[in-house]
Amino acid sequence: MLTFAGATLPGQGKGKSENMEKIKLNNGVEMPTLGLGTYKTADNPEACANIVKAAIESGYRLIDTAQGYGNEAYVGDGIIRSGLDREEIFLVTGVGDIID
Repeated sequence: MLTFAGATLPGQGKGKSENMEKIKLNNGVEMPTLGLGTYKTADNPEACANIVKAAIESGYRLIDTAQGYGNEAYVGDGIIRSGLDREEIFLVTGVGDIID
């Protein structure tokens, strides 16, 4: 187990996400119900990448970011560093306003 800011992350090491609760989507794909939020991590790119990597290694498979956070590249770096195939991760991102 790994702890960030007092919260214990589920899982038992790299590639172990069987303890993560999931919900079945309409297309049959199972999506984790718990994800890592990356808000306010853009100020420290190295820390952001390391947090994402550690979360994945601890069992997280859903990572949340947003265009407005300014950290999408650092989140991507953490995913790459984890060594887990991208197909194993749900990456959720928000985009800015598209309507003027």
